Amino acid sequence: MPVISLKTDDNKIHRYQLEKGKSLRIGRIDDNDIVINNPAVSGHHATIEWDDDAFFLADNQSSNGSFINNQLVIYRRLDHKDIITIGNQSMIFAYLDEESAPAATVEDEGLKTIAIDTSQHRSLLAKGVSNIVSQESDKKPVGVLTYVEGGKGEFELTGKVTKIGKSPLSDVVIRGFMVGKTAAMILKKEKGYYLSHVKGRAKPKIYSQTITSEVLLKEYDLIEIGSSKLQFIFKMR
Repeated sequence: MPVISLKTDDNKIHRYQLEKGKSLRIGRIDDNDIVINNPAVSGHHATIEWDDDAFFLADNQSSNGSFINNQLVIYRRLDHKDIITIGNQSMIFAYLDEESAPAATVEDEGLKTIAIDTSQHRSLLAKGVSNIVSQESDKKPVGVLTYVEGGKGEFELTGKVTKIGKSPLSDVVIRGFMVGKTAAMILKKEKGYYLSHVKGRAKPKIYSQTITSEVLLKEYDLIEIGSSKLQFIFKMR
């Protein structure tokens, strides 16, 4: 099984053995498996967990984010010699010399660029879109829908109205017996992008919660309509 190696300020190296089916908790308070005593670290900052023959890092809605190889992440598969940074502390995830790392699947590769969420591990980027805009003043954030299941590709939400449904005239075409011709729409307003149900028995859901009224979308929201899943993200344009 792989280990997490952490080097302290006094140059001591601590190693933590990971086990299948068990989680390893990282945070500032004492009930964590790895305790990082730093004000930039949240009480229960992140978790390393076992899922489908691999280990994943899940950020627990921390204030300052979790990083893998200097990339801000929410939920991502860990690969051999990945460097995890939380607060001012970096640690290395590595498989032992006598064992081989599991081969990455196409779906695993997607987790490197698409944040996958579960009801237990919903978290948002510590740096919001407003911070990104301040750093890249010549660019603007644009909402994007990316297929996670039930289709391929991504759709930029550049218009004031984006229609989602099984009609070929829809901006995003969703298949399904109970999906309406226009099942849902996303309205672009001054404060953001709003999702609402229009017609059909297949009402849109966000993280398995049925939408009954207009909802402001948050980055990395997972939208379910029929058998399709789409993730809402921002991109700079």
